[in-house]
Amino acid sequence: MPWTEPAVRERRSSHICVAELDMKKIRLRQDVVLRTVAGETMLIAVRDAVRECVPLRVVNKTAAIYLKELEKPCTEEDLVLAAAKIFDADPEVLRSDIRAFVRELRSEKYLEEVTC
Repeated sequence: MPWTEPAVRERRSSHICVAELDMKKIRLRQDVVLRTVAGETMLIAVRDAVRECVPLRVVNKTAAIYLKELEKPCTEEDLVLAAAKIFDADPEVLRSDIRAFVRELRSEKYLEEVTC
Protein backbone atom coordinates (compact mmCIF):
# COMPACT_ATOMS: atom_id res chain seq x y z
CA MET A 1 0.00 0.00 0.00
CA PRO A 2 1.57 3.37 -0.97
CA TRP A 3 2.23 5.61 2.01
CA THR A 4 0.25 8.50 0.50
CA GLU A 5 -3.02 6.60 0.73
CA PRO A 6 -4.91 6.25 4.02
CA ALA A 7 -4.64 2.92 5.77
CA VAL A 8 -7.62 0.74 4.91
CA ARG A 9 -8.70 -2.13 7.09
CA GLU A 10 -11.63 -4.51 6.79
CA ARG A 11 -11.90 -4.87 10.58
CA ARG A 12 -14.72 -2.90 12.14
CA SER A 13 -14.53 -1.20 15.51
CA SER A 14 -17.74 -0.08 17.23
CA HIS A 15 -19.55 -0.25 13.87
CA ILE A 16 -17.18 2.32 12.35
CA CYS A 17 -14.69 1.22 9.76
CA VAL A 18 -11.10 1.84 10.90
CA ALA A 19 -10.42 3.57 7.56
CA GLU A 20 -13.13 6.10 8.47
CA LEU A 21 -11.36 6.83 11.77
CA ASP A 22 -8.09 7.42 9.90
CA MET A 23 -9.74 10.13 7.80
CA LYS A 24 -11.58 11.98 10.59
CA LYS A 25 -10.01 15.23 11.67
CA ILE A 26 -8.97 15.40 15.29
CA ARG A 27 -7.26 17.97 17.48
CA LEU A 28 -6.44 18.62 21.09
CA ARG A 29 -9.56 19.59 22.99
CA GLN A 30 -10.11 23.33 23.25
CA ASP A 31 -9.90 23.03 27.04
CA VAL A 32 -6.52 21.27 27.00
CA VAL A 33 -3.39 23.36 26.51
CA LEU A 34 0.16 22.43 25.64
CA ARG A 35 2.77 24.46 27.53
CA THR A 36 6.51 24.30 28.12
CA VAL A 37 7.68 25.32 31.57
CA ALA A 38 11.30 25.08 32.74
CA GLY A 39 12.10 22.92 29.71
CA GLU A 40 9.32 20.40 30.38
CA THR A 41 6.36 20.17 27.99
CA MET A 42 3.01 19.49 29.63
CA LEU A 43 -0.59 18.86 28.70
CA ILE A 44 -2.74 20.90 31.05
CA ALA A 45 -6.47 20.32 31.39
CA VAL A 46 -8.55 23.43 32.13
CA ARG A 47 -12.28 24.14 32.56
CA ASP A 48 -14.42 21.05 31.81
CA ALA A 49 -11.43 18.90 30.85
CA VAL A 50 -10.28 18.83 34.48
CA ARG A 51 -13.16 16.45 35.24
CA GLU A 52 -12.45 14.14 32.27
CA CYS A 53 -8.66 14.16 31.77
CA VAL A 54 -5.58 13.88 33.94
CA PRO A 55 -5.18 17.57 34.92
CA LEU A 56 -1.43 17.71 34.27
CA ARG A 57 0.68 15.35 32.20
CA VAL A 58 4.37 15.81 31.39
CA VAL A 59 5.24 14.51 27.90
CA ASN A 60 8.50 13.62 26.18
CA LYS A 61 9.97 15.55 23.25
CA THR A 62 8.51 13.26 20.58
CA ALA A 63 5.02 13.45 22.07
CA ALA A 64 5.39 17.24 22.30
CA ILE A 65 6.05 17.39 18.55
CA TYR A 66 3.00 15.25 17.80
CA LEU A 67 0.84 17.31 20.19
CA LYS A 68 1.98 20.56 18.58
CA GLU A 69 0.65 19.20 15.28
CA LEU A 70 -2.60 18.23 17.02
CA GLU A 71 -3.24 21.81 18.13
CA LYS A 72 -4.76 22.27 14.69
CA PRO A 73 -7.24 19.89 13.07
CA CYS A 74 -5.61 17.00 11.20
CA THR A 75 -6.18 13.36 10.37
CA GLU A 76 -3.98 10.58 11.73
CA GLU A 77 -2.48 10.36 8.27
CA ASP A 78 -1.71 14.10 8.28
CA LEU A 79 0.07 13.57 11.59
CA VAL A 80 2.06 10.65 10.19
CA LEU A 81 3.16 12.67 7.15
CA ALA A 82 4.07 15.72 9.25
CA ALA A 83 6.12 13.55 11.62
CA ALA A 84 7.84 11.83 8.69
CA LYS A 85 8.86 15.23 7.36
CA ILE A 86 10.03 16.52 10.77
CA PHE A 87 12.04 13.39 11.59
CA ASP A 88 13.04 12.63 7.98
CA ALA A 89 11.65 9.12 8.48
CA ASP A 90 9.63 6.59 6.52
CA PRO A 91 5.91 7.11 7.25
CA GLU A 92 5.40 3.33 7.41
CA VAL A 93 7.83 3.17 10.33
CA LEU A 94 5.95 5.90 12.22
CA ARG A 95 2.37 4.90 11.42
CA SER A 96 1.76 2.21 14.07
CA ASP A 97 3.37 4.26 16.86
CA ILE A 98 1.34 7.34 15.96
CA ARG A 99 -1.84 5.29 15.74
CA ALA A 100 -1.17 3.93 19.26
CA PHE A 101 -0.39 7.46 20.51
CA VAL A 102 -3.65 8.83 19.09
CA ARG A 103 -5.59 5.87 20.49
CA GLU A 104 -4.18 6.57 23.96
CA LEU A 105 -5.00 10.28 23.73
CA ARG A 106 -8.55 9.43 22.61
CA SER A 107 -9.06 7.00 25.50
CA GLU A 108 -7.83 9.64 27.95
CA LYS A 109 -10.21 12.17 26.34
CA TYR A 110 -7.51 14.67 25.35
CA LEU A 111 -8.71 14.75 21.72
CA GLU A 112 -11.89 15.86 20.03
CA GLU A 113 -13.20 15.19 16.56
CA VAL A 114 -13.59 18.19 14.31
CA THR A 115 -16.49 18.56 11.92
CA CYS A 116 -15.51 20.38 8.78
